[in-house]
Amino acid sequence: MIQNQATEGFLVMDIGARVANVEEGYSVSSTSAGQNPGPMTRSVFQLVKEENPAEMFPNDEFVRYGQKVRLVANPYLFRKSLQIASQ
Repeated sequence: MIQNQATEGFLVMDIGARVANVEEGYSVSSTSAGQNPGPMTRSVFQLVKEENPAEMFPNDEFVRYGQKVRLVANPYLFRKSLQIASQ
């Protein structure tokens, strides 16, 4: 789960709200301050390391400072892999 320290809201994915002018995009929002939804399908994300051939620890499962990562939605949320993008 990802929490914004300033607003105390938690990041949640809403696949019911499609993003306009995008082939397949869904909105991500934050819960209200102080509301902790707890771990549920739409509030759990994974940190996935980006492939990097020059990486010092290629077979390591740990995410280290400075590595590029993707935030991926819970695989049980949707039939396809969804990741967070920003414009």
